[in-house]
Amino acid sequence: MLPLSELLPRFLAERQIRASSQNEHVVSVRMVEEHFGEARPIYKITKRDVIDYKNALLELPSHYVKRFPGMIMPDAIAANKKRKEPFALLEPRTVNDKWLSSLRALLNWCAQNDIIPDNPANGIKASYQADKGKPSRVNFDPGDLAKIFANPLFDRSTPWGETQWAYLLSLYCGTRPSELAQVKLDSIRHEREILVMRIQEQTKNSGSQRAIPIHSELVRLGFADYVAVLRQSGAKHLFPEWYADGMKALRRAEAKAQATGTPITLNHHFPKFIPRRFNVTYRRKIGIVDSRKDFYAFRHTFKTGLAQAGVSKGIRDDLTGHADSSAGSVYVHGVSLDAMKEGIEKLKFDGMNL
Repeated sequence: MLPLSELLPRFLAERQIRASSQNEHVVSVRMVEEHFGEARPIYKITKRDVIDYKNALLELPSHYVKRFPGMIMPDAIAANKKRKEPFALLEPRTVNDKWLSSLRALLNWCAQNDIIPDNPANGIKASYQADKGKPSRVNFDPGDLAKIFANPLFDRSTPWGETQWAYLLSLYCGTRPSELAQVKLDSIRHEREILVMRIQEQTKNSGSQRAIPIHSELVRLGFADYVAVLRQSGAKHLFPEWYADGMKALRRAEAKAQATGTPITLNHHFPKFIPRRFNVTYRRKIGIVDSRKDFYAFRHTFKTGLAQAGVSKGIRDDLTGHADSSAGSVYVHGVSLDAMKEGIEKLKFDGMNL
Protein backbone atom coordinates (compact mmCIF):
# COMPACT_ATOMS: atom_id res chain seq x y z
CA MET A 1 0.00 0.00 0.00
CA LEU A 2 1.36 3.44 -0.98
CA PRO A 3 2.24 6.20 1.51
CA LEU A 4 0.68 9.66 1.44
CA SER A 5 3.64 11.18 -0.41
CA GLU A 6 3.11 8.84 -3.37
CA LEU A 7 -0.67 9.33 -3.43
CA LEU A 8 -0.45 13.12 -3.25
CA PRO A 9 0.25 13.75 -6.98
CA ARG A 10 -2.91 11.84 -7.93
CA PHE A 11 -4.94 13.82 -5.38
CA LEU A 12 -3.64 17.17 -6.66
CA ALA A 13 -4.27 16.25 -10.29
CA GLU A 14 -7.78 14.92 -9.77
CA ARG A 15 -8.87 17.78 -7.54
CA GLN A 16 -7.29 20.31 -9.96
CA ILE A 17 -5.84 22.28 -7.09
CA ARG A 18 -4.26 25.58 -8.13
CA ALA A 19 -0.48 25.76 -8.21
CA SER A 20 -0.52 28.51 -5.56
CA SER A 21 -2.26 26.11 -3.13
CA GLN A 22 -0.48 22.88 -3.99
CA ASN A 23 2.60 23.62 -1.91
CA GLU A 24 0.56 23.71 1.29
CA HIS A 25 -0.51 20.10 0.67
CA VAL A 26 3.07 19.12 -0.16
CA VAL A 27 4.31 20.64 3.09
CA SER A 28 1.46 19.01 5.01
CA VAL A 29 2.41 15.52 3.81
CA ARG A 30 6.07 16.19 4.51
CA MET A 31 5.24 17.21 8.08
CA VAL A 32 3.09 14.12 8.65
CA GLU A 33 5.89 11.84 7.46
CA GLU A 34 8.45 13.75 9.54
CA HIS A 35 6.25 13.16 12.57
CA PHE A 36 5.95 9.42 11.82
CA GLY A 37 9.63 9.15 11.01
CA GLU A 38 8.81 7.31 7.80
CA ALA A 39 6.67 7.34 4.65
CA ARG A 40 4.15 5.14 6.42
CA PRO A 41 1.78 3.07 4.23
CA ILE A 42 -1.61 4.72 4.34
CA TYR A 43 -3.46 1.66 5.65
CA LYS A 44 -1.32 1.80 8.81
CA ILE A 45 -2.42 5.35 9.72
CA THR A 46 -4.90 5.08 12.59
CA LYS A 47 -7.09 7.56 14.44
CA ARG A 48 -4.62 7.37 17.33
CA ASP A 49 -1.83 8.35 14.93
CA VAL A 50 -3.74 11.42 13.80
CA ILE A 51 -4.47 12.43 17.41
CA ASP A 52 -0.76 12.11 18.23
CA TYR A 53 0.07 14.21 15.15
CA LYS A 54 -2.41 16.88 16.27
CA ASN A 55 -0.80 16.98 19.72
CA ALA A 56 2.65 17.31 18.12
CA LEU A 57 1.44 20.21 15.98
CA LEU A 58 0.30 22.00 19.11
CA GLU A 59 3.89 21.80 20.40
CA LEU A 60 5.47 22.84 17.11
CA PRO A 61 7.12 26.28 16.92
CA SER A 62 5.78 28.40 14.10
CA HIS A 63 8.14 28.77 11.12
CA TYR A 64 10.16 25.84 12.48
CA VAL A 65 11.96 25.21 9.19
CA LYS A 66 13.39 28.72 9.23
CA ARG A 67 14.10 28.77 12.97
CA PHE A 68 15.65 25.31 13.14
CA PRO A 69 17.33 24.78 9.76
CA GLY A 70 17.92 21.15 8.85
CA MET A 71 15.70 19.80 11.63
CA ILE A 72 12.64 17.68 11.07
CA MET A 73 9.47 18.33 13.03
CA PRO A 74 10.14 16.19 16.19
CA ASP A 75 13.67 17.56 16.52
CA ALA A 76 12.44 21.15 16.17
CA ILE A 77 9.89 20.57 18.93
CA ALA A 78 12.60 19.19 21.24
CA ALA A 79 15.06 21.98 20.39
CA ASN A 80 12.44 24.66 21.01
CA LYS A 81 11.66 23.26 24.45
CA LYS A 82 15.34 23.57 25.37
CA ARG A 83 15.50 27.26 24.53
CA LYS A 84 15.59 29.73 27.40
CA GLU A 85 12.84 31.63 25.61
CA PRO A 86 11.01 29.17 23.31
CA PHE A 87 9.59 30.45 20.04
CA ALA A 88 5.81 30.88 19.84
CA LEU A 89 3.91 27.73 18.94
CA LEU A 90 1.39 27.19 16.16
CA GLU A 91 -2.01 28.60 17.03
CA PRO A 92 -4.72 25.96 17.51
CA ARG A 93 -6.76 27.67 14.80
CA THR A 94 -3.84 27.24 12.37
CA VAL A 95 -3.48 23.58 13.37
CA ASN A 96 -7.15 23.02 12.57
CA ASP A 97 -7.66 25.22 9.53
CA LYS A 98 -4.40 24.50 7.75
CA TRP A 99 -2.56 21.33 8.72
CA LEU A 100 -5.33 19.04 9.96
CA SER A 101 -7.65 20.32 7.24
CA SER A 102 -5.09 19.46 4.55
CA LEU A 103 -4.51 15.98 5.95
CA ARG A 104 -8.24 15.39 6.31
CA ALA A 105 -8.87 16.39 2.69
CA LEU A 106 -6.23 13.97 1.37
CA LEU A 107 -7.41 11.08 3.54
CA ASN A 108 -11.02 11.78 2.59
CA TRP A 109 -10.06 11.55 -1.09
CA CYS A 110 -8.38 8.22 -0.35
CA ALA A 111 -11.54 6.93 1.33
CA GLN A 112 -13.72 8.12 -1.55
CA ASN A 113 -11.46 6.24 -3.98
CA ASP A 114 -11.64 3.04 -1.89
CA ILE A 115 -7.92 3.18 -1.04
CA ILE A 116 -8.78 3.04 2.67
CA PRO A 117 -12.12 2.07 4.26
CA ASP A 118 -12.64 5.35 6.14
CA ASN A 119 -10.93 8.61 7.06
CA PRO A 120 -9.05 8.35 10.38
CA ALA A 121 -8.77 12.16 10.60
CA ASN A 122 -12.52 12.78 10.71
CA GLY A 123 -13.62 14.60 13.84
CA ILE A 124 -10.13 15.33 15.11
CA LYS A 125 -9.58 18.99 15.97
CA ALA A 126 -7.52 21.02 18.39
CA SER A 127 -9.64 22.40 21.21
CA TYR A 128 -9.32 26.06 22.13
CA GLN A 129 -11.35 28.85 23.62
CA ALA A 130 -12.44 31.23 20.91
CA ASP A 131 -11.81 34.88 21.68
CA LYS A 132 -15.24 36.24 22.56
CA GLY A 133 -13.90 39.68 23.43
CA LYS A 134 -13.20 42.42 20.96
CA PRO A 135 -13.61 41.54 17.28
CA SER A 136 -10.41 41.17 15.29
CA ARG A 137 -11.43 44.07 13.10
CA VAL A 138 -13.92 46.89 13.44
CA ASN A 139 -15.45 49.40 11.06
CA PHE A 140 -13.91 52.72 10.21
CA ASP A 141 -16.15 55.33 11.83
CA PRO A 142 -16.96 58.68 10.17
CA GLY A 143 -14.05 60.35 11.97
CA ASP A 144 -11.64 57.72 10.65
CA LEU A 145 -12.91 58.12 7.08
CA ALA A 146 -12.58 61.89 7.32
CA LYS A 147 -8.91 61.45 8.29
CA ILE A 148 -8.14 58.76 5.70
CA PHE A 149 -9.65 60.60 2.73
CA ALA A 150 -8.26 64.03 3.56
CA ASN A 151 -5.51 66.22 2.14
CA PRO A 152 -2.70 66.05 1.37
CA LEU A 153 -3.08 62.44 0.16
CA PHE A 154 -6.43 63.17 -1.47
CA ASP A 155 -5.59 66.61 -2.81
CA ARG A 156 -7.56 67.03 -6.06
CA SER A 157 -4.98 69.36 -7.63
CA THR A 158 -3.01 66.35 -8.93
CA PRO A 159 -4.30 63.08 -10.45
CA TRP A 160 -4.75 60.27 -7.97
CA GLY A 161 -2.60 57.19 -8.30
CA GLU A 162 -2.63 53.59 -7.13
CA THR A 163 -2.70 54.34 -3.40
CA GLN A 164 -5.75 56.60 -3.53
CA TRP A 165 -7.74 54.31 -5.81
CA ALA A 166 -6.80 51.25 -3.76
CA TYR A 167 -8.31 52.87 -0.66
CA LEU A 168 -11.45 54.01 -2.48
CA LEU A 169 -12.09 50.72 -4.26
CA SER A 170 -11.51 48.74 -1.08
CA LEU A 171 -14.14 50.85 0.66
CA TYR A 172 -16.74 50.97 -2.13
CA CYS A 173 -16.20 47.46 -3.56
CA GLY A 174 -15.24 45.44 -0.48
CA THR A 175 -12.45 43.53 -2.20
CA ARG A 176 -9.74 41.52 -0.50
CA PRO A 177 -6.24 42.97 -1.14
CA SER A 178 -5.11 39.89 -3.09
CA GLU A 179 -8.16 40.22 -5.35
CA LEU A 180 -7.80 43.93 -6.00
CA ALA A 181 -4.09 43.75 -6.82
CA GLN A 182 -4.75 41.22 -9.60
CA VAL A 183 -7.63 42.96 -11.40
CA LYS A 184 -6.97 43.37 -15.10
CA LEU A 185 -8.14 46.38 -17.09
CA ASP A 186 -10.11 43.98 -19.29
CA SER A 187 -12.12 43.12 -16.16
CA ILE A 188 -13.41 46.71 -15.99
CA ARG A 189 -16.26 46.80 -18.48
CA HIS A 190 -19.93 47.54 -19.06
CA GLU A 191 -22.44 44.72 -18.72
CA ARG A 192 -26.12 45.48 -19.19
CA GLU A 193 -25.00 49.13 -19.37
CA ILE A 194 -23.60 48.84 -15.84
CA LEU A 195 -19.91 49.52 -15.23
CA VAL A 196 -18.57 46.53 -13.32
CA MET A 197 -15.28 45.20 -12.00
CA ARG A 198 -14.94 41.46 -12.47
CA ILE A 199 -12.99 39.55 -9.81
CA GLN A 200 -11.85 36.56 -11.82
CA GLU A 201 -8.15 35.94 -11.27
CA GLN A 202 -6.75 33.65 -8.55
CA THR A 203 -9.15 34.09 -5.65
CA LYS A 204 -9.72 32.61 -2.22
CA ASN A 205 -12.21 30.12 -3.70
CA SER A 206 -14.57 29.75 -6.66
CA GLY A 207 -17.27 31.66 -4.79
CA SER A 208 -14.98 34.68 -4.60
CA GLN A 209 -15.20 35.17 -8.37
CA ARG A 210 -17.87 37.77 -8.96
CA ALA A 211 -18.98 41.01 -10.58
CA ILE A 212 -19.02 44.21 -8.52
CA PRO A 213 -20.95 47.17 -9.94
CA ILE A 214 -18.98 50.39 -9.66
CA HIS A 215 -20.58 52.85 -7.25
CA SER A 216 -21.62 56.18 -8.79
CA GLU A 217 -19.42 58.01 -6.27
CA LEU A 218 -16.34 56.35 -7.78
CA VAL A 219 -17.49 57.42 -11.24
CA ARG A 220 -17.98 60.97 -9.97
CA LEU A 221 -14.48 60.97 -8.53
CA GLY A 222 -12.93 60.02 -11.89
CA PHE A 223 -12.51 56.24 -11.84
CA ALA A 224 -13.25 55.96 -15.57
CA ASP A 225 -10.58 58.56 -16.32
CA TYR A 226 -8.05 56.65 -14.20
CA VAL A 227 -8.81 53.48 -16.17
CA ALA A 228 -8.61 55.31 -19.50
CA VAL A 229 -5.16 56.72 -18.69
CA LEU A 230 -3.91 53.24 -17.79
CA ARG A 231 -5.25 51.80 -21.04
CA GLN A 232 -3.51 54.51 -23.03
CA SER A 233 -0.24 53.74 -21.23
CA GLY A 234 -0.42 50.09 -22.34
CA ALA A 235 -0.92 48.77 -18.83
CA LYS A 236 -2.69 45.43 -18.37
CA HIS A 237 -3.68 45.70 -14.71
CA LEU A 238 -5.70 48.19 -12.71
CA PHE A 239 -2.76 48.50 -10.29
CA PRO A 240 0.29 47.71 -12.46
CA GLU A 241 2.94 48.63 -9.87
CA TRP A 242 1.20 46.81 -7.02
CA TYR A 243 0.68 43.72 -9.18
CA ALA A 244 4.31 43.73 -10.35
CA ASP A 245 5.62 44.10 -6.78
CA GLY A 246 3.39 41.26 -5.57
CA MET A 247 4.45 38.91 -8.35
CA LYS A 248 8.13 39.65 -7.74
CA ALA A 249 7.63 38.80 -4.07
CA LEU A 250 5.82 35.62 -5.04
CA ARG A 251 8.61 34.53 -7.37
CA ARG A 252 11.20 35.13 -4.65
CA ALA A 253 9.14 33.12 -2.19
CA GLU A 254 8.74 30.25 -4.67
CA ALA A 255 12.49 30.08 -5.13
CA LYS A 256 13.04 30.12 -1.37
CA ALA A 257 10.32 27.53 -0.77
CA GLN A 258 12.26 24.90 -2.69
CA ALA A 259 14.80 24.96 0.11
CA THR A 260 12.64 25.80 3.14
CA GLY A 261 9.25 24.26 2.39
CA THR A 262 7.46 27.50 3.27
CA PRO A 263 3.79 27.38 2.17
CA ILE A 264 3.02 29.81 -0.64
CA THR A 265 -0.24 31.61 -1.31
CA LEU A 266 -0.91 34.84 -3.13
CA ASN A 267 -2.54 36.19 0.01
CA HIS A 268 0.90 36.30 1.63
CA HIS A 269 2.41 38.64 -0.94
CA PHE A 270 0.09 41.31 -2.34
CA PRO A 271 -0.77 42.66 1.15
CA LYS A 272 2.92 43.48 1.70
CA PHE A 273 2.69 46.65 -0.35
CA ILE A 274 -0.19 49.16 -0.42
CA PRO A 275 -1.99 47.51 2.55
CA ARG A 276 1.23 47.32 4.56
CA ARG A 277 2.02 50.98 3.94
CA PHE A 278 -1.47 51.83 5.19
CA ASN A 279 -1.09 49.64 8.30
CA VAL A 280 2.45 50.62 9.23
CA THR A 281 2.72 54.24 8.17
CA TYR A 282 -0.40 56.07 7.00
CA ARG A 283 -2.98 55.24 9.66
CA ARG A 284 -0.56 56.15 12.45
CA LYS A 285 0.39 59.35 10.70
CA ILE A 286 -3.25 60.45 10.63
CA GLY A 287 -3.93 59.38 14.21
CA ILE A 288 -5.74 56.01 13.85
CA VAL A 289 -4.13 54.00 16.64
CA ASP A 290 -6.62 51.12 17.01
CA SER A 291 -4.76 48.09 15.62
CA ARG A 292 -8.06 46.49 14.63
CA LYS A 293 -8.59 49.23 12.07
CA ASP A 294 -6.19 47.91 9.47
CA PHE A 295 -6.47 47.84 5.67
CA TYR A 296 -8.90 44.92 5.82
CA ALA A 297 -11.28 47.16 7.78
CA PHE A 298 -12.21 48.77 4.45
CA ARG A 299 -13.87 45.47 3.49
CA HIS A 300 -15.44 45.18 6.95
CA THR A 301 -16.84 48.72 6.63
CA PHE A 302 -18.23 47.89 3.18
CA LYS A 303 -19.99 44.76 4.46
CA THR A 304 -21.43 46.55 7.47
CA GLY A 305 -22.52 49.50 5.33
CA LEU A 306 -24.53 47.19 3.07
CA ALA A 307 -26.23 45.58 6.07
CA GLN A 308 -27.07 48.95 7.62
CA ALA A 309 -28.53 50.12 4.30
CA GLY A 310 -30.96 47.19 4.33
CA VAL A 311 -29.36 45.27 1.45
CA SER A 312 -30.44 41.62 1.53
CA LYS A 313 -28.01 38.94 2.68
CA GLY A 314 -28.07 37.27 -0.75
CA ILE A 315 -26.92 40.43 -2.50
CA ARG A 316 -24.38 41.16 0.24
CA ASP A 317 -22.90 37.67 -0.18
CA ASP A 318 -22.69 38.06 -3.95
CA LEU A 319 -20.99 41.45 -3.67
CA THR A 320 -18.45 40.26 -1.09
CA GLY A 321 -17.72 36.87 -2.69
CA HIS A 322 -19.28 34.70 0.00
CA ALA A 323 -21.53 32.83 -2.44
CA ASP A 324 -20.49 30.03 -4.79
CA SER A 325 -21.06 32.12 -7.89
CA SER A 326 -19.99 31.98 -11.49
CA ALA A 327 -17.89 34.79 -12.89
CA GLY A 328 -19.25 34.22 -16.38
CA SER A 329 -22.94 34.76 -15.74
CA VAL A 330 -25.07 37.89 -15.62
CA TYR A 331 -27.14 36.17 -12.94
CA VAL A 332 -25.63 34.99 -9.65
CA HIS A 333 -27.88 32.69 -7.62
CA GLY A 334 -30.89 34.44 -9.14
CA VAL A 335 -29.60 37.93 -8.29
CA SER A 336 -29.19 40.15 -11.32
CA LEU A 337 -26.54 42.76 -11.88
CA ASP A 338 -29.33 45.34 -11.81
CA ALA A 339 -30.27 44.28 -8.28
CA MET A 340 -26.61 44.27 -7.23
CA LYS A 341 -26.17 47.77 -8.66
CA GLU A 342 -29.24 48.94 -6.76
CA GLY A 343 -27.85 47.42 -3.58
CA ILE A 344 -24.40 48.93 -3.86
CA GLU A 345 -25.81 52.39 -4.58
CA LYS A 346 -27.40 52.33 -1.12
CA LEU A 347 -23.93 52.63 0.40
CA LYS A 348 -23.44 55.98 2.10
CA PHE A 349 -20.38 56.74 4.21
CA ASP A 350 -20.57 59.60 6.67
CA GLY A 351 -17.30 61.46 7.01
CA MET A 352 -16.39 61.26 3.34
CA ASN A 353 -15.77 64.76 1.98
CA LEU A 354 -14.13 64.36 -1.40
